[in-house]
Amino acid sequence: MGEILRPSGEKQIVGRAILPGADWHAVLGNVYGLESQSDRSHTEPYINILDTGELTIADVRMADLRLVPQEQPGRKADQILIKHIVHGTVVFEQNGKQGCVRAGALVVVDPSWPFTEQVDEQVRMVVMGCPKSALRQRGNPSSLKQWVEADSDSPDVQLFLGISSLLMQYRGAARDTTIVRLASQLLDMADITLLGKEGRYGLKTREAALFRIERYINERLADSTLDAAKIANDVNLSIGYLNHLFREQGTSLMRYVWQQRIKHAYDLLTKPACRTMPIDEIAWNCGFSSPAHFSRKFKQSYGLNPRAMRTLAYRPHGDY
Repeated sequence: MGEILRPSGEKQIVGRAILPGADWHAVLGNVYGLESQSDRSHTEPYINILDTGELTIADVRMADLRLVPQEQPGRKADQILIKHIVHGTVVFEQNGKQGCVRAGALVVVDPSWPFTEQVDEQVRMVVMGCPKSALRQRGNPSSLKQWVEADSDSPDVQLFLGISSLLMQYRGAARDTTIVRLASQLLDMADITLLGKEGRYGLKTREAALFRIERYINERLADSTLDAAKIANDVNLSIGYLNHLFREQGTSLMRYVWQQRIKHAYDLLTKPACRTMPIDEIAWNCGFSSPAHFSRKFKQSYGLNPRAMRTLAYRPHGDY
């Protein structure tokens, strides 16, 4: 376990097993804005956390506990908790809704509203902490006055749970960037759990559409054939609507594409790990049709050609 090292600027991923006692109470409050209550001796609680920077996933084992939100949870209440009951039985109560859920169930709770979670026997669950800001950005519901139980028999929900399980299984083995991308996919898919068994998919917001389009583009910058028609077809939106979305951001669809290509090229030219990457290869990786085209576009943006920018980036301090 322990911290996984990564280049500066990348999201931090931490996997750790929390020891019983004070550490358990600290992580419960600091990560989830909850506190535990118990009048009986019980099996020592255990929690193992994967933190991807946005999403947290925890393998939790506990018994004879009653969980409630902290009286002053602060920003830790600004998240939705998705709880997959792996083993045992849990009783939830929130705003007049009470129910007993058993192994296999998937429950979604908004801790910004008072609730209780009663565990009498040994229970194991996987808990996902989803920031409300990340859910809103994706156009997903981000506020629940009552807990909901998702349709755990749904193939979509089973796929959601399968991805979360794989993230826990392969952390520390898979590349950090892969873990972060899959965690982002889980946040994209969160609406299949947030809407409950009776939920219906609603329309995504403009902000969510823009988020989805920008990510689509940034994952395909190396594709030199990427144009407005291809983007519109793949995201199932009209070119007119795409340009309207980007006009609201002060740019246009294809101008955004070229801006991102130039920005990605700058990152590759100045990142120490890419110092030996040939400039021609950087051009191809950023979707430019030729090195000459790359050099011309880059100089228009930064006032230097790519080779001069790389030289400047690695010039010793004080060498002017």
